[in-house]
Amino acid sequence: MIKLLFFIPLLVLNLQNLGSKKIYSEGKLMVVDKFGCLYSSKNEILYKYNPSGKTTYKFSDKLLGNVSSLDATNPLRVLAYYQEAGMVIFLDNTLSIHNQIQLNEFGYDQTTLACSSNNESFWLYDAINFSIVKLNEYGQQVTNSGNLLQLTGHNLNPNYLIEANDLLYLNDSKIGILVFDMYGGYLKTIPIQNLSYFQIIDEHIVYQKNGSIMDFDLKLLKEKKL
Repeated sequence: MIKLLFFIPLLVLNLQNLGSKKIYSEGKLMVVDKFGCLYSSKNEILYKYNPSGKTTYKFSDKLLGNVSSLDATNPLRVLAYYQEAGMVIFLDNTLSIHNQIQLNEFGYDQTTLACSSNNESFWLYDAINFSIVKLNEYGQQVTNSGNLLQLTGHNLNPNYLIEANDLLYLNDSKIGILVFDMYGGYLKTIPIQNLSYFQIIDEHIVYQKNGSIMDFDLKLLKEKKL
């Protein structure tokens, strides 16, 4: 079996003094938490690696299918989203189940994205109603953006959702990164296209472009290569 050599810039630890390391992983979906631990999913198995590259914990449930997205913004409450099963699971730092929510029980039959939020809540992209929805840990709705097609004029096909610094970022590779407040109110679109993943670090968006790590300064609205 061929293993993927995954090169991780430690952007989450220090933007100004970048370090790097190599971890061999078979996973296709990968995120890094603020402590430098790597979470990697291969099919239905989720692995956790410590900063030295050693596998420390793993989680799997064949009934759920493959992991669709991961969010390790809070390392004590890692979100794993299973689109096929319509399930959001929260895992602790040992990848043991802390809480799980079956989305169709709350009327969300076609969601495509999910990410963590504050106060034990989380965000979803509802593909039927073209909206982003925030739910609490009991599956109850906290806020709803309303129809984004009407609000933005764009027929969105988003591929990534993340909350950072009290803002929500929804990425569409053809349009850019749409920014919302904590109530789901649309604020603006950042015209960075052709992205599938990025990190928000302080006032910077960090992402890969043409083989390089790029930094977009949210205050200066300028892009530079790291």
